[in-house]
Amino acid sequence: MLSIHARTKGHLFLTFLLLSGLIVWGTIFLVFYEANRHLSAQLVESAKGEVNAKEALLRHHIEDMIVMTRAIASSGEFTEKLTAKNFSAARDFLFTLTKTQPEIMQMRFLSYTGQEIIRIERSLADGQPFVVPQKSLQDKSDRYYVHALQQTENGAVWVSPIDLNQEQGRVVIPIQPTVRVGTPVRLTREIGGYLVINLFISEMLEAATISSNYIYYLLDQNGNFLIHPDPEYAWSKDMDHPSVHKTPLGKFFNAMLQSGSALSDQYYGKQINLCQDGPLYVIAEVNPLLQDTERTDLLFTFLF
Repeated sequence: MLSIHARTKGHLFLTFLLLSGLIVWGTIFLVFYEANRHLSAQLVESAKGEVNAKEALLRHHIEDMIVMTRAIASSGEFTEKLTAKNFSAARDFLFTLTKTQPEIMQMRFLSYTGQEIIRIERSLADGQPFVVPQKSLQDKSDRYYVHALQQTENGAVWVSPIDLNQEQGRVVIPIQPTVRVGTPVRLTREIGGYLVINLFISEMLEAATISSNYIYYLLDQNGNFLIHPDPEYAWSKDMDHPSVHKTPLGKFFNAMLQSGSALSDQYYGKQINLCQDGPLYVIAEVNPLLQDTERTDLLFTFLF
């Protein structure tokens, strides 16, 4: 039989091994925890650069359209036709321009009161523009963009919020995300109106929100989603879907409203200004798949 002394030494040795193991594994856990926390912070911090690049993409696209709209409205060829009340020639002029610019959904000239005088549309079937006949021209006097243009100074270009195209008071289905760029063309008290261009922006929005590292949300200043990974939340205002205030993102969004940007261990968000009627807010969420991959790699690094 082992002596009491030998058994005591054995117990002490086992206790030493146990305590040593606990210390080693505890140290590994603490180091891994801190490294994981640092990793999460790095991923969120990296979102800043990507969000800034996507904001620049959106801004560049809108600025190109502003330049085009101002050039058309100030074109002597166009204004001379309007002054002569030669609307058919003015229509042909706008038709030719629409044909050369595939991003144009609609090109319209409205009276001072908001009645469509000229309307060029692009067919979704073949992508070709066509002239809308006079009997199908609409009174847009109740639309918010007409009211905004009536307050816009000569030479200035107004950019609408991003929303869904509507016809006859209803959202067009399949949905057509658009932004409107408009400017007054005031020639005389009686002659003139507003040039309004609707732009296709689905591809622009996709390019600005697609990412392998982050999940993107785009919202207006009231918390209505424009872009959301779940279609049941996208286009909240136009489609009567839940706003951000009914989601876990609500608290983060409110923090962003206070300072113009916000940062957490999962999200980065900032305000972007593209139109005169209020800012947009973009939120980048670290993709959980990316986090899982990075954490797995980190764990293997510690263990092996």
